[in-house]
Amino acid sequence: MCAFRPANPLINAPADGQTLDTLEGTIERITFHNAENGYTVARLLPPGARDVITILGNFSNPVVGESLVCYGTWTHHPQWGRQMQVARYEVVRPATAFAIEKYLGSGMIKGIGPVMAKRIVDKFGEEALDIIEHKPQKLRQIHGIGDKKLDRIKQAWQDQREVKNIMLFLQSHGVSPAYAVKIYKTYGSKAIEVVEKNPYQLAADIYGIGFKSADKIARALGIAEDDPRRIQAGVVYVLNEAVETGGNAYLTEDELTRKANEILGMEDIAPAIDALAFSGRLVLEPAEFLGQTETAIYPPSLYTTERNLAERLLRLLSQPIEPASPAKFDAWLTALVEKRRQPLSDEQREAVKLALTSRFTILTGGPGTGKTTTTNTIVAAFEALKKNVLLASPTGRAAKRLAEVTQRDARTVHRLLEFDPEQRGFKHNAENPLECDVLIVDECSMLDMVLTYSLLKAVPDGSQVVFVGDVDQLPSVGPGNVLRDLIDSGRAPVARLTQVFRQAAQSLIITNAHAINAGRFPQLPPPSAFKDCAWLDAEEAEEVADKVIAVVAVSLPKRGYPPGDIQVLTPMQRGSAGAAFLNQRLQEVLNPPADDRPEVQRGSRLFRVGDRVMQMTNNYDKGVYNGDIGVVAAINHEDDTLAVHFTDAQGSTEVTYDFADMDELTLAYSCSIHKCIAAEERVHTRDRGLVAIKDLQAGDYVYTGEHVAKPVLDKIATGRKPVLRITTRMGYRIDVSQDHPLLASDGGPPQFVTAKEVKEGIHLCLSRHVVDPQVPILLPRVSSELGRQTLHLPTHLDEDLAWFLGATVGDGSYRDMKDGTVDFTNQDQEVLCKYRAVLEGYNLRVCTSRPVTRSAIRLRVVSKAFRDWLCRLGLGYSTANDKRIPEIIFQASALVKGAFLRGLFDTDGGASGNSNTCRLITSSFSLAREVQALLLSLGIVSGIARWMERAYCVGVSGPSLPEFAERVGFTVGYKRERLHSFVQISLRRGKANVDTVPFSPHLIAEASECLRQHFGNSRGIKGKGLYANGNCRIGAIFQKVRLFGSPLTYWDINALFGHLQQIGASIPASLSETANRRYLYDRVVCVERLSEETEMYDIEVEGIHSFVANGFICHNSQGSEYPVVVLALHTQHYMLLQRNLLYTALTRARKFAVLIGPQRAIALAVKKQSDIHRHTRLKERLQGTL
Repeated sequence: MCAFRPANPLINAPADGQTLDTLEGTIERITFHNAENGYTVARLLPPGARDVITILGNFSNPVVGESLVCYGTWTHHPQWGRQMQVARYEVVRPATAFAIEKYLGSGMIKGIGPVMAKRIVDKFGEEALDIIEHKPQKLRQIHGIGDKKLDRIKQAWQDQREVKNIMLFLQSHGVSPAYAVKIYKTYGSKAIEVVEKNPYQLAADIYGIGFKSADKIARALGIAEDDPRRIQAGVVYVLNEAVETGGNAYLTEDELTRKANEILGMEDIAPAIDALAFSGRLVLEPAEFLGQTETAIYPPSLYTTERNLAERLLRLLSQPIEPASPAKFDAWLTALVEKRRQPLSDEQREAVKLALTSRFTILTGGPGTGKTTTTNTIVAAFEALKKNVLLASPTGRAAKRLAEVTQRDARTVHRLLEFDPEQRGFKHNAENPLECDVLIVDECSMLDMVLTYSLLKAVPDGSQVVFVGDVDQLPSVGPGNVLRDLIDSGRAPVARLTQVFRQAAQSLIITNAHAINAGRFPQLPPPSAFKDCAWLDAEEAEEVADKVIAVVAVSLPKRGYPPGDIQVLTPMQRGSAGAAFLNQRLQEVLNPPADDRPEVQRGSRLFRVGDRVMQMTNNYDKGVYNGDIGVVAAINHEDDTLAVHFTDAQGSTEVTYDFADMDELTLAYSCSIHKCIAAEERVHTRDRGLVAIKDLQAGDYVYTGEHVAKPVLDKIATGRKPVLRITTRMGYRIDVSQDHPLLASDGGPPQFVTAKEVKEGIHLCLSRHVVDPQVPILLPRVSSELGRQTLHLPTHLDEDLAWFLGATVGDGSYRDMKDGTVDFTNQDQEVLCKYRAVLEGYNLRVCTSRPVTRSAIRLRVVSKAFRDWLCRLGLGYSTANDKRIPEIIFQASALVKGAFLRGLFDTDGGASGNSNTCRLITSSFSLAREVQALLLSLGIVSGIARWMERAYCVGVSGPSLPEFAERVGFTVGYKRERLHSFVQISLRRGKANVDTVPFSPHLIAEASECLRQHFGNSRGIKGKGLYANGNCRIGAIFQKVRLFGSPLTYWDINALFGHLQQIGASIPASLSETANRRYLYDRVVCVERLSEETEMYDIEVEGIHSFVANGFICHNSQGSEYPVVVLALHTQHYMLLQRNLLYTALTRARKFAVLIGPQRAIALAVKKQSDIHRHTRLKERLQGTL
């Protein structure tokens, strides 16, 4: 039996003592499973039942056929009905023969598939599991199980048992359960020993287990927040993330410190950086630029690689080459060109001369400028000089294309260097160089720093090197921007081809690619024009997908392009027009199920014989590399293996994968081509409240602008970008990149605009949908012994504790880090009595005193254990100017958030009779912003303004007062009474011109049209429609907009909506949507560009691509050449539509390109110039300025 404990006890677990419902059953289907955080949606069949029940929760490794006992709470989904939110579960051995067969056939035990499982159960019935456990030799009675297979089954069963023990240990210490198998495979029986000794070792040793997962285990094991092991591991994690996701070679010391502070919560990490540098785990390199010293911090391997690469390049460039007589050389080259009957332009001729007379040359240019012809001539020229020439390219398809155009052997860089599995490195290196006089490498924009150095150090001294590539295409996936740095350094001779030849100029692929690269809109002829580049209009994402399927499966094959020559590219992985969905649909059409095409499914991955697949990681042992594309050739269920045929310039090779390694492959009918919101901006989620976007995980449900919860399919770290800070009249603020889309109204109905298009005066849309997560929050435990006293601390976050925390933030003093003191000073007896009662309920001794100069009472407790507990709740040591809301409050239910705010307003707030406003006064601007965000998540609009000289006021007034009274309110009697009177006044002032809709004329025009259609003429509208039943108010609403230009309030909209409903007239969709969504339309008062860049993130959301961040509603390939490229574009891909992505995708098409999507999506991509900045010092090293 395996009991489950949630990975994050502060968020996912139920409160101790809470009554949970029980559900037993067998897993029938796994609808969704996120391996990163364990979040799962599955269908469970209870014993004797006909219908399955949906369960949701965090499961370690769910398997179809497993029998579970689930403990959780019932919820009701509007579409899917009754569901159980599982808080914990136990895995029990399946009892019936049917359940055992399903369990064994799920693939969890290597060597037993569905067929073998049926044979075993048919033979042994309900004793099957006991036989495998205690008498495995009896399995030899089963047809198909020999000695070899029996040994595999026995080992797999033992592995599963050990894995379950490790899972129990890891889950009890807060680790993500999905990594248990990886930990076991790495450490075997020593897994628990390693984890207990230093959990941060996991992040260093195991791919996929990062610092955050290791940190959860460490904290659960009692490792302190300021433990040097934790801080050092966090610093290394931050640097590695910058390398792996951003393509950087280093981070500056300031950037590394800031990012490490964000994840560690520690201000001083300099000692950790020094210790890591001293131990050789980091390299610090200070350098002076324009009088300013900047320290770069590298991973040691990349520092060494970058320096060695620069030295190798400089050595190549410095080697002399025997000069030739210019006159003789020109004559010889002229004769060569005439012999080849391939005339060259002046640019091409100079490029050939440069390559022949230089030790190292770069040839660059856009499509149609003659790079291929020039490369061919260079190869022929070197061969005419009796030189041994080697040709290479970073990917298999690019190498194959290079071989085709040169009619010579070409290899991938990896195969050229020949990986040695025993030495775990390339066979060819400085000691064993390649046998060549000349090395020519195509598609060099794909070369990262590490592969470039491995290649160049294998080039023998005295050789010549030519790099060919389009510098305007996307840079490499790995670290560095080698081609760009080489060109910008000015040290390497560069031949840049710019002339587009007449024949190429007749190609729309070529002319459109150059137009896009220059920022011009391309020509988009219809398919009937029979050009080599066509456009199909499709407005909806689903329509884009439908047309992609029709074009690939029917239209293009009719034109003579078989599906194998077609590659579908799309900017996004997820969504209706994303690569994952298109792959699934293309597989159904191009390679449907058939008796002669075996298939295998593991989780969400389904492969069948004939599928086109792509390798997603470098696997040196198998000799396949990231981006290699092949075809599934065979599937063997007896051996649990899958064979893939890969084809490159050297021919075809077959690679065999175990089913367990299928995660290295993905369907490749459609591929994604490789903005954004600041890391700390909070996103509204269903189950975790307000979460910083950097902390979101796939599987989290976020609220869209439609007030619907949708799952996060992917989170994308987009790197550091310039920041636009947008502030509204009410004080709401968001930090975004300039291309980030926000929902706005500029006098018309809401539509998405980019941040750089936002101007002062435009109205941004904010959601006031109530965020009310219902997942109970467990609290951490601390040592509670105080002499003879024992603290009675709560086990879960309730309203009493939330009120206490709010009151403490308001009038508490908790900045002393030494003696564990918490002071609370207030003059309201009701507040003092409640505060004292909470403390005494925790069995704390409360001391009372009266400050000499004040009329208030001071309550004090001294307890290091209690203070440490508050610290772990998020109430850290801080001064009045630095106070913040504890993180757990953002994750709490609406009732708990309301209680916290009540405590805060009870102490630092009040009800001002002069302005009928409830106010909170604080000297902390951060606290004021967080309070405003928390209020908005309860549907309460507030404003922020300066108060006196050094404080800030958060004020709630007008239409939001009823919600404030209902969801927050006051504990203090006289404040409560005053608030009640404010509410009555606000209800009587429904006509007040506040909380208005900026596109009121549009709504009135549509309502008028509905009335005209209902009554048949304009006189009917005036006589009956506006004043029906003596309702003069409706006529006045029309007049205020039409005659006086005043905007509608929501009071007006509700009245108009009700009137149309009452008389039976149709209701305009825009009026209905406005009334239902009830956005806050807040006018922008400031748009400023911040001086520093910051980390940016984006998320992909299922279906409607929008999410709510800080209240604001946000919208949310590089590869080889192909004969035909079908490019799917949609505004749903907004944040990934960029000029260089579109340019790169289009230049991959050799014969024909089809763009499918709306014109505005193409226009957006053309407009967005993306400067890809990566931290490297290769250019400076080549220039000698370091």
